[in-house]
Amino acid sequence: MALDGTKAYTYAAGGGSLDAIDLASGETFGSAEPEGALPDGYLPATRDPADTDVAPACEQRRPVVATVAGTKVALGLFPVVEKGSGTTPDSTAMELVALDTESGRTAWRDRLDIQENNVTCRIAGVSANTAVTYP
Repeated sequence: MALDGTKAYTYAAGGGSLDAIDLASGETFGSAEPEGALPDGYLPATRDPADTDVAPACEQRRPVVATVAGTKVALGLFPVVEKGSGTTPDSTAMELVALDTESGRTAWRDRLDIQENNVTCRIAGVSANTAVTYP
């Protein structure tokens, strides 16, 4: 969870979205999801066994709040499936999702060319318009 004033940003319990929560009311006021498909087994409902608490594609770490291109956003990192073609199998890439902290809506998404399995989905830091991820 990332805290910012009276708001908190966290991954949904199901793991498929980045949620914005108003700490005074406890209500979720916004959500942003990756555009790409999450890998099989990533969401708790699709894991086998169901009580597995670490997603097979990556271990998701807390989101980060930063100002990017003049807009304050919460950033989350998700593994997504890159569809293979012909004899090339599917692979996993990473998608950076930005949630606008004022509106609670998706500000933008960006697909990163990181195609490794069993990595940590972590944003190490943000400076100006550059986010550094740590696999």
